[in-house]
Amino acid sequence: MIVKNNLNELENIFCELETISSEYGFPAEIQNNLCLCIDEVFSNIVKHAYDDGKEHEIEIAFSYDAHGRNFTITISDDGRPFNPLEVKAPDLTLDLLDREIGGLGLFIVMNIMSNVEYNRTDRINRLKMTKDIDIDVDVE
Repeated sequence: MIVKNNLNELENIFCELETISSEYGFPAEIQNNLCLCIDEVFSNIVKHAYDDGKEHEIEIAFSYDAHGRNFTITISDDGRPFNPLEVKAPDLTLDLLDREIGGLGLFIVMNIMSNVEYNRTDRINRLKMTKDIDIDVDVE
């Protein structure tokens, strides 16, 4: 699906994910975790990837491999280069007031998803997030 760099698009993204999740019978907990990860990544793109004030297209692709039991979300944008895999994990041992601002959302994404990959090709950022789904689903 193609969406604009606008936070209002989250509703459309979540509706699409809900349709797919229902089709495959994903439990609500898995669906909620996938929504949380999309919300974090998409919001970061909208808020930080563009500084030109223009409308941009962001591509979000969903795929499910029922035999391998993994669900993949790939988000592609033409914003400034940013590799979330290079973000230093927050120090959770510090008191809340002593922690640096930022990075906790990406930390959560990295812990929810089974695998996260990033690449940049032809001025396009691609973040591929895969979640192992350990349930039996019927795929027609």
